[in-house]
Amino acid sequence: MALPITQNGTTYNYAQVVRWLGSEHFAVGRWDGTMSVFDFETGPFVGPMITEAANSPSAQGVRMITAMPNMTLVTSNDDRSIPVWKGRHGVWAELKLKTTVSYDPSLGAATSGAWFQVGTPRPSCSATTRASCRSGRSSLPVAR
Repeated sequence: MALPITQNGTTYNYAQVVRWLGSEHFAVGRWDGTMSVFDFETGPFVGPMITEAANSPSAQGVRMITAMPNMTLVTSNDDRSIPVWKGRHGVWAELKLKTTVSYDPSLGAATSGAWFQVGTPRPSCSATTRASCRSGRSSLPVAR
């Protein structure tokens, strides 16, 4: 039985990192310090379309892209900082550099990233836990 030949992918020149930013967009970081955000389209005559292009502030290669909530992403920049990018009005096409966060250069360039929420939500107060809620202590069991 012969298998059909189909186009399964697209080649992006100088790509160093590719990350999904949701179900409809992905970003490609390149060795030359550029980053492109694509709208993922499929069809017989259409493919991914560039919705935004940006340059890293240092003009060094983009080694890491990490999507965060609220149309925000961070990328590698150099061996001592991470740019924070923000889309406006729910559209990646209006991506803007908001700030650049510095860190200790002995750590080297960021090559991977993950985000997580810090802190624990306070438990809701019920009749059995009202005293602990007033005192600010939780009555939830703690694993030791």
